[in-house]
Amino acid sequence: MLQTTFNTDSLNALKHARQQFGAGTGQIIKKIESWYDTFMYMLPNLVLAALVMLFFYFLARLVTRYTHRVSEKYARNVPLSKIFGNIASIVIFFIGLSVALNVMSLDKAVASLLAGAGLAGLAIGFAFQDFIINFISGVIIAFKRPFEVGDLIETNSHLGIVRQLDFRSTSIEQPNGLWVVLPHRSVIEHPVVNYSKTGKRRVEIVVGISYDDDLELVKDATVTAVKKLPCVKEGTEVEFFFQQFNESSVDYMVRFWINFTNSQSDYYQAQHLAIVAIFNTYKDKNITIPFPIRTIYLNVNVNGEGKQVTFNLTGEAVQKLVD
Repeated sequence: MLQTTFNTDSLNALKHARQQFGAGTGQIIKKIESWYDTFMYMLPNLVLAALVMLFFYFLARLVTRYTHRVSEKYARNVPLSKIFGNIASIVIFFIGLSVALNVMSLDKAVASLLAGAGLAGLAIGFAFQDFIINFISGVIIAFKRPFEVGDLIETNSHLGIVRQLDFRSTSIEQPNGLWVVLPHRSVIEHPVVNYSKTGKRRVEIVVGISYDDDLELVKDATVTAVKKLPCVKEGTEVEFFFQQFNESSVDYMVRFWINFTNSQSDYYQAQHLAIVAIFNTYKDKNITIPFPIRTIYLNVNVNGEGKQVTFNLTGEAVQKLVD
């Protein structure tokens, strides 16, 4: 009797478990069928969204290539050109993603995506404010082109040849071989002198001559000496101007143009040749470049009478007299 009762209970439990399993299996099957129906319903939209993303992928590559080519042509800055291309690619990608999500009727996802992108952009803007300012300044430099790689410039009290332009800074090499890295922002905010823009440069030399010399002779001798220099640019005139009456000399300025490359040594060499030529010419023609002269008045007693004696001494002689 007890065994029969046990068998009956076991059969009932088994039937109940089978019913539960069947119900669970039925729910799973219904869920899979629901997913399948939804998938089949969304399949055209999924295929269309995939085609949209594929189209925008190739469009992004095309726009990136075109943007890179145009920006490199006008900006002549490879790093910036690559950045412009990447930015254009990212913009096209997000447009394609937005269109694809709209095709799949996921409008809420599009709104969430745009809101998240806005917040992320705001946070990045505050975190990288200086970087963004330097980047924008670099874009302005790239398109305005006040100078290019290889130009000799002076800015922020630094003189040197531009060696590198990237998206954040300008690197110049000074005549002493040291590199100076300047943020684009400081370059934009300060004057820039470009010595290579015109391909020529004017050399100015100031000299003082004695009051005893013939001024016209000095002018003719100086201009003739400078004109013979090989560095003087053809088709240009050597200019000569008397400037002022100094303490012990009459000062003048002679200036002339030279063909200027990107080497500061060209300018120094032209100065050197002009100074040597002027010095040798004055030596041949007995033209004096005076030392600074000091006039000393002394009152002396000669035979019981006070007399004033005047001494005209150079600066070197005065120093020896004082010592």
